[in-house]
Amino acid sequence: MKWLQPTSQPRRITVTTIVHIPEVKDFWADSLEVLKLCFQSLHENTGQPFDLMVVDNGSCREVCEFLLQRQAEGQIQFLTFSSYNLRKIGALKLLLASAPGEIISYTDSDVYFLPGWLDATLKVFEAFPEAGQVTALPTADRIGQFTASTMKGIASDPSLSVKRGYNLLPELFKEAHRNSIGKSKQQYAETLTGKEEILISRNGVSAYASAQDFQFTTSRRVLDAIGPLIMKNNSEYFDPLYSPVFEARADEKGFWRLATTDYLIHHIGNRMPASVEGSAWIFGESGHLAPPSKPVVRHPSLKARLTQSPKVRRLLKRINTWSYSLLYET
Repeated sequence: MKWLQPTSQPRRITVTTIVHIPEVKDFWADSLEVLKLCFQSLHENTGQPFDLMVVDNGSCREVCEFLLQRQAEGQIQFLTFSSYNLRKIGALKLLLASAPGEIISYTDSDVYFLPGWLDATLKVFEAFPEAGQVTALPTADRIGQFTASTMKGIASDPSLSVKRGYNLLPELFKEAHRNSIGKSKQQYAETLTGKEEILISRNGVSAYASAQDFQFTTSRRVLDAIGPLIMKNNSEYFDPLYSPVFEARADEKGFWRLATTDYLIHHIGNRMPASVEGSAWIFGESGHLAPPSKPVVRHPSLKARLTQSPKVRRLLKRINTWSYSLLYET
């Protein structure tokens, strides 16, 4: 505490994540392997030095031992264990408040990183200093959420080149993201109804006017301007696990929500893909996204096909929320 080596200062970029794997079976049967794939892709495909900060949100012993091993190997620089499940918003508040970097990137622990994701993200920040949140994946399902400041800024800025339409995003990008979040074509189409895609450009750099909560990059400047992520009331909860208080406060302070134009991260989910050699399970041999007709994950089982029913999914969600609260929060 009284003496610091000159080389011991934290890096400029802090990548943060939350891990919650209470058991390695049933719903979480593949979750540890998914976490390993997330870390592997992050370290292999991030072209700039960074510190990794992890909050474990009440995981089982096997997962905690894995995290300690990764810290001992130098892959994790900051590691915090919580005996309680702070939910995502509680752990996120802890991460964003304590991350020492000038640039802070958050990711769920089931995200696969593709080469160049960080470089492309930082280019967006350089071209659009108004940005408060940049996701390394263009998607259409979150268009219009907490973007009042984004839309106002775009409309009043003559330095921008603006394109609008409903088919600006490549269809393969939409299909890859839809598959990754487990929605049927009909369900996903419903989320896109009336959502106009907006592509902005400045000084040769382009970005889409939308962002995601499962992966995004922000900065210490933005976080200092927003202040503590304190919810005003319970109505700000998005669902039992997450509240978009960060997005709401950033919007209130005038910051924009943007995304890269390239598909540079992929949501894995809680099941391992059928193939993880390179990026073959996301991309075809030509380097382009594999057509939706080519399966990128295991063939769905009878159980998986059954749970595509909206009625069954709603019932299972109620059961899961009730049982999770009973087992892990009481």
